[in-house]
Amino acid sequence: MEECQRLGLTKSIGVSNFTTKKLEELLAFAKISPAVNQVEMNPSWRQQKLTEYCAQKGIIITAYSPLGGQSMSGRNLVLTSDVLTEIANAKGKSVAQISLRWLYEQGASIVVKSFKKERLMENIEIFNWELTDEERLKINTIPRHKMCTVEVMLSKEGSLTSVDLADIEVVEI
Repeated sequence: MEECQRLGLTKSIGVSNFTTKKLEELLAFAKISPAVNQVEMNPSWRQQKLTEYCAQKGIIITAYSPLGGQSMSGRNLVLTSDVLTEIANAKGKSVAQISLRWLYEQGASIVVKSFKKERLMENIEIFNWELTDEERLKINTIPRHKMCTVEVMLSKEGSLTSVDLADIEVVEI
């Protein structure tokens, strides 16, 4: 990919789902640093350690699943969050707008997906207002939940039978 960039075939190089450990390994030999690291990120999976590390290295986080996804119980923990609903009601915004604004304020670029014109317009309407410090603190109290867990991947029904434990980032829950 570095050769492609040197030849002008691409403007930037990005990575996906790289942890701080994987980024450290890459940066130890890479001549060109990745411009972005696309990872799952939303108010229920905040990626604080990774966000701080990437900011120090000049790597932009691109957030996929910005509105969460279905948990193992089949419930979307972002869109059904009491905290986000409370903030949305107080601001006259949607829960989706609160989540997207929170990501924007974290400095992340955001991957949103919708086929409905109304939702696309709603997604754009996150730039002319801000969350308060109190609202940001409330969002940080939302229990953490990642869409895909190691337990799911390592189960007999999962897609993996082993994992490199050195690559797992442990977070307080």
